[in-house]
Amino acid sequence: MYAKEGPYLSSVPPYGYRKAGECKERILVVEDREAKIVRFIFDAYLRKIPLYIIREKACKIGFQRKGNTAIQRILKNPAYAGLLKVKPFKNYPGGLFPGAHEPIIDRVTWHEVQTKMKKPKKTRTKIDDNIPLRGILKCHCGKPLTGAASRGKSGRYYYYYKCASPGHNNISAIKAYHQFLGICEFMSLTKRKIQQIKEKCHLRMESLIKRNRKVVKTKKQQLEQVKEKLYSVEEKWIKNEIKKDTYNRWYTTYNHNILELGDAIKRLSQNKIFDLLTKNLDFPGDVRHIYASINTIKKRVFVSMVFHNNLYYQNDIYRTPTMMELFTHNHSKMKEKRLLVYEKKTAFRKNVPLCENTEISIERLILFLMFLDSLKIS
Repeated sequence: MYAKEGPYLSSVPPYGYRKAGECKERILVVEDREAKIVRFIFDAYLRKIPLYIIREKACKIGFQRKGNTAIQRILKNPAYAGLLKVKPFKNYPGGLFPGAHEPIIDRVTWHEVQTKMKKPKKTRTKIDDNIPLRGILKCHCGKPLTGAASRGKSGRYYYYYKCASPGHNNISAIKAYHQFLGICEFMSLTKRKIQQIKEKCHLRMESLIKRNRKVVKTKKQQLEQVKEKLYSVEEKWIKNEIKKDTYNRWYTTYNHNILELGDAIKRLSQNKIFDLLTKNLDFPGDVRHIYASINTIKKRVFVSMVFHNNLYYQNDIYRTPTMMELFTHNHSKMKEKRLLVYEKKTAFRKNVPLCENTEISIERLILFLMFLDSLKIS
């Protein structure tokens, strides 16, 4: 698919870029002045500055896009993280794929913004530590399971997950919890598996770093050229060859260019994704410990992320058509132990394994590592 080759296909470049080249050689080139405004918008949003204030300040420094949602459109555009959004085509899955253009912000920042922008769904589900999967775990009929306590003959309360449909699931919460811990145990990765994933991901990261190095080299050359021009202007001013207003004008322009190029070089030389991989990829070595250690709200987030909101229960066993590839290596053993049946839908059979040829898996891995980074588990 041509779109997966990396070029930006839209006729209008995103704010912060201009088009250069023709046909297949056409690429997006960063407009430094506009890019500085884009970075300000993302940074301000993560600092919890209200959108209307971000817009006011952005307009003061040169942002001219119209419309009430202009700032939101900037924040949602994956092009700023070096990604292209591709629609499904024939047998090709849609999703986010790496572009051939230079990113204005790093992907971790972009994902942090997307997570912050997702409005929490209004729900009446009450959080109860005894039934953490209430509303997330679904019956085989598709309805979310409710949960409540039932008083036994001894006066003790026992918790159950229940389906609203008569004759469907009525599951002991304790049994469901221990079953899920068993699933987590089989999801845990060996040191060898973690090392293999690290190696594959590092290959991808090396490719990105290599591309950034080329851009940094070009930026450094541009920086030296601008410094030489500034030195020339200063020399002419000392020799009284130019007037003060001319000197001030060129000094301001060149000094501004030097600051922008220096900022771009510093940003491109950093790699937050690599730091995330290094810091958190050892955590999945004990998934059972992770799940048992976190609070109920984070348990719910964990389950939603790993199973993509598609975790069901039928005939005393968990079932799912979707699961993070990172944790599927023991799915046959999970089935054998009657813990979890992982059966991909037809559409999912076309997915490519983690970290090999699909950017979507990399993006999901980044989100999961960001989640792990927030847990602070000892």
